[in-house]
Amino acid sequence: MSYYDKTVKFPLDLPFLQPKQEELQQINHDPQYIVNQVGKNKYIRKIFRNVIYTEYEQQNLDKFKIFLEEQQTNKHQKNENDTFILPEGIQEGDLLKILYGGKFKFQKALENLKINIEWRNDISFHKLENYKEEILKQGLIYLMGRDIQFRPVIVLDAEKLPKQTDQETQNIVLKSICYFLDQIRYAMFYGGKIENWIIFIDTNGMGITSLPKDLIMKVVKLLQINYGGTLHKLCLLNPSTMLSFTWAIAKAFIDEDTNKKINFYKPKEYTKLLKLIDPNQLEQKYGGIRENIDEFWPIPQNFIHKQLENEEIQDQNNSSTTQQCDNSLISNYDDNQGNQEIESAATRLLEKRRKMYVIHEDFEKEKMAFKKKEEEFKGLEEEIKKDDIEIQMNLIKACKELQENETKKIRSEKRKKEEEQLKSQKEDEIKKIKIEIAKYEEQQKSLEKRVESLKKYEVYLDGVIKQHGDQYSDLTEILNRYKTLSQSNENLVEEHKNLEKKQEELKHQSIIFNKEKQSQILQLQNDIKDMTKKLEEKKNERNRLQESLEQTNQESSNKNLDLGRILMAIDNIHNKCNEGMQKIKQDYEEATKNQNKIVEKQNQKNQQTVTKKNKQPENNIEKEESFEEKSKKAEIKLEKIKNFMDDFKNILDGCRQAQLQQQQEQYYR
Repeated sequence: MSYYDKTVKFPLDLPFLQPKQEELQQINHDPQYIVNQVGKNKYIRKIFRNVIYTEYEQQNLDKFKIFLEEQQTNKHQKNENDTFILPEGIQEGDLLKILYGGKFKFQKALENLKINIEWRNDISFHKLENYKEEILKQGLIYLMGRDIQFRPVIVLDAEKLPKQTDQETQNIVLKSICYFLDQIRYAMFYGGKIENWIIFIDTNGMGITSLPKDLIMKVVKLLQINYGGTLHKLCLLNPSTMLSFTWAIAKAFIDEDTNKKINFYKPKEYTKLLKLIDPNQLEQKYGGIRENIDEFWPIPQNFIHKQLENEEIQDQNNSSTTQQCDNSLISNYDDNQGNQEIESAATRLLEKRRKMYVIHEDFEKEKMAFKKKEEEFKGLEEEIKKDDIEIQMNLIKACKELQENETKKIRSEKRKKEEEQLKSQKEDEIKKIKIEIAKYEEQQKSLEKRVESLKKYEVYLDGVIKQHGDQYSDLTEILNRYKTLSQSNENLVEEHKNLEKKQEELKHQSIIFNKEKQSQILQLQNDIKDMTKKLEEKKNERNRLQESLEQTNQESSNKNLDLGRILMAIDNIHNKCNEGMQKIKQDYEEATKNQNKIVEKQNQKNQQTVTKKNKQPENNIEKEESFEEKSKKAEIKLEKIKNFMDDFKNILDGCRQAQLQQQQEQYYR
């Protein structure tokens, strides 16, 4: 399975379409059919697999492979987005088809390969869907049979092509055609034997204007790029006269290979199709004996493999017809001589033999007459072909003459338009020149009038020379004197203007300066007023601050007095707590332990002496310490007082509980 066979991702089970081995053995292609050299380094190839390539093809194949590798490495190194990966399984025959499609130009072949890979990876072209099945059932494209070389014969009904030209409708038609062609190629092609097909386009007499040209061009482009090297013949059936005439004109501008592939057949020329296709594989509407197909999809299974059987049956029928002919002649002759019952058996046998020889001679005469008629008909057919060729050549000549006349007409019209444009330009130029001439004539008249008006000045200057001959000997001296005086006058006028400009500038500057200074004075006066206001505000604020300071000093002194009293009270309580604690300890120890009274009293005295000694320097230090430190110490003392109170409470509770226990013990005793 090649690269192109892998495009059929969803193949149908169509074993009846596959060629049999005995059919493949009958296919023997002419070497010129496989590859035909039509010029220097120009070939036409129809078989690409299981064959040997020419030296020119092999060299270009090797160069194209190197070119593809270089393209892949260069694009990858440049990190470009349009990089492509050569698909796996692609064979030399597939690459050669791409090269033929690009006319052995590597860049064009690379572009076609990219388009083919993109088309191949788009699964919507190769998968059977409901809309594709509906189009195929309508008979837009269907399989009619096979030709004498077992190539598939496909019919495309142009009348069933949609008239809508929107992109979506065209894509639906193209995808349906692609799916159908994929299935035919997958089932009916065989490498090295069957690699081409014949396509009929039935125009049904439609004109050029009614045919969807855009869609047909897209179908042709699709076949060229994605199904390259598969077209054997393209037959346009039942063309209109306008289409035939257009093709006769366009035929002269198309290469010979394309002309050989494309053929036009009118209904009266359908008999020519029998040279390509067996009658039992050709529909009756195209001149064959096969019934017209009305069920297009799925593909019918009752006509593909009957070609060999029909040929054998046809040979048997031909032999039986000749035998029937002989028997009929003998029976007719016997009827004419049938009532001779009196003769003997020997004479009857001789008569039968004589009759047989006579009948054989008559049969040979009729056979010779038939051959003569056949030769005459062949001669007439050749004459008709020659006449047809002459008509075609005359038509081509007439078309060429029409084209030449049309080109001459176009050229003459262009020349006419150009000459008319030049004429109009020249007329415009003449009008402009006439207008300029009229202007110059008016200027000349005005100058002449001015000269006449200035003659009196000339007369006056001549009189001045006569009166003042000692100063001015000639008219030029007067003119020079006038020039110098006028120039000096102009200089003085310019200086005067400059001085006036400077004066105005200075006035303007002085005005601006005065305005600026006045504005500065006003601004300074305003600033002085603002500063005096601020000064008064600051004085008032200072008085308020002094008053508030006195109040705060008075309050702070009062607070300090209160704080001192509080601190003294805290000290007194602290001292009393220390003294009271010693007394409570003594009472408790006397109650519980009488033996240690003397020791505890001595310890109490020692503690009192120590505390007295420690209090005197503390008092002296407190006088020198600040209120913050005193307050911190007061907090510590308050914490001690709290602890004393808590301990005292706990002691009282313990004493009460001890008394209660003693009372209970005495009660139970």
